[in-house]
Amino acid sequence: MQRRLFAIFSFIIILTVLFMALMSNSLIRQSYMNGIEERLSSDARYISRLLEMEGDDLGNVTPEFQTLSRDLDFRITLIAADGVVLYDSSQPAETLENHGSRAEVVIAMAGQVGRSSRASATIGTELLYVAVPNPAPDSEVAVIRLAVPLTSVDQYTRNLIQIVIGVAVIGLVAALTLGYRWIVSLMRPIKEMSSATKRIASGYYGEKVYADSGDEFGELARSFNTMSDELKVKLEETGAQNTQMNAILSSVLNPVIAVDRELRILFINGSAKKIFGADGLEPKGRYILDFVRNSKMVETLTGLMKTNEPTVREIELTAAGRDVYNVYANPIREFKEGGRNIGVVMIFQDITEIRQLETMRKQFVANVSHELKTPLTSIKGFVETLRGGAVDDVRVRDRFLEIVESEATRLSELIDDLLILTDIERRTEDGVYEPIDLRKTICDVVLMLEDSAATKSIAIQKLLPETLPILHGNPNWFKQMVINLIDNAVKYTPEGGHVTVKVTFDAKDITLSVRDNGIGIERDHLGRLFERFYRVDKARSRDVGGTGLGLAIVKHIVLSFGGVISVKSEPGKGSEFTAKLPRTDAGQRVL
Repeated sequence: MQRRLFAIFSFIIILTVLFMALMSNSLIRQSYMNGIEERLSSDARYISRLLEMEGDDLGNVTPEFQTLSRDLDFRITLIAADGVVLYDSSQPAETLENHGSRAEVVIAMAGQVGRSSRASATIGTELLYVAVPNPAPDSEVAVIRLAVPLTSVDQYTRNLIQIVIGVAVIGLVAALTLGYRWIVSLMRPIKEMSSATKRIASGYYGEKVYADSGDEFGELARSFNTMSDELKVKLEETGAQNTQMNAILSSVLNPVIAVDRELRILFINGSAKKIFGADGLEPKGRYILDFVRNSKMVETLTGLMKTNEPTVREIELTAAGRDVYNVYANPIREFKEGGRNIGVVMIFQDITEIRQLETMRKQFVANVSHELKTPLTSIKGFVETLRGGAVDDVRVRDRFLEIVESEATRLSELIDDLLILTDIERRTEDGVYEPIDLRKTICDVVLMLEDSAATKSIAIQKLLPETLPILHGNPNWFKQMVINLIDNAVKYTPEGGHVTVKVTFDAKDITLSVRDNGIGIERDHLGRLFERFYRVDKARSRDVGGTGLGLAIVKHIVLSFGGVISVKSEPGKGSEFTAKLPRTDAGQRVL
């Protein structure tokens, strides 16, 4: 502040000195020129009297005019009423142009004293012109004009300005020196208070300053000391309360956020930072919309500011991976009677798993109910038909019993698949971690399914390397995955087709692919193939005996091995399912 104050003081002093110097230059020059103009006017009137005495005989007065021009260092020009130059002390009159349009001549023709300054077109020097009308009414000379070079004016002005500047510089240095000493003296108590304030800001509460003087600065210092003592007490109380409150709120597992009326964050605990992706940041004081772009939350906050009533809203936060939360929002009011609403505090309850479980339960119940109801309805219908008398017809009875047996078998397969899928999802066999012989497992499955493939004249081809790495995991699950993929290919491949089972591997992964030349799948269905009970053609699936869970089981088994499953298909040309599993040669476990 001292530097700034001195800079302002210096600026004012320098500006004042410059202004005075400029004004002095203008005034001195103008004053000097006024004196010259008065002298020239007086000399012009003297020349007028000479002309009058000589009866306008220019030949008689020319020598005297030449002497006057040389001795007094001015130029004499006599001009007729029509502007023609009758005489000029510097140039032959006949060589000069008409002067009737000259500014000073025009004024003199009007009966006034004309003055102007400009560069002379005749001699090329800047001159000061003074023209006076000739009072003799019958004289051929209408205007007497005198001119002097301005070089003398400029030289005189420069000399005087140099003196003024020298005096101004001395005065400026003296003023700045005295001003600086005065400012230093003035700022000393302010600096002491500033230093004490910084120490207080650094945590040295109760800091005091010297308060011995009886002037305004002494009174200010005493007030400062009183304020420092009171501030120390208040800050200690507030700090203890804030520490306790922050410890309590930070210990809450649920995310907690408090915002003011402008939606700036007042408090945010660690859990809230995580769900809003603000870990490692300090969001306090920033707008909550910088972290959360959720229309429902904004509506909740703005609505609460207006109603001042607690509210509960269910919102989805995409920043947290599309998690669902119940938000309990309460207004924050001032600690006084009828205190106004100064903000909102929000507590978030994660209900994502609850909503997912509800959705899965509803879908599962609906799908299982439908899948169980269809064969049960069929069985019940045939039983009622048999009871109605069809049992006596051997041919009809045998056919109905075969259908009942087929539906019962489908029910059994459905229940088995449900149990397998449930077992995988719950990872009840997660403790099983054994080496898996890929070649032996695949060959066993192909041998097991060759009979069903042979009934449709379908050839199963194995493309297996001579040596395969050992995969670690649950052997039963891996075998079930291979069974489902090959069985699925056989079911949806027409007679005379072929199925190829291929295994490749690299330094990171083992890839198992099952390709057929069957009916293929439309592109629109590929994204949902691995959902439970999803069927591309429900009627055909039932004809081939599918439960709708085979590919869902494959997907969960692949995930349990830490791999990925994909499918490529083209209608009329066939499909290829590929499972890519990470290698575990070194025995590292895939979780």
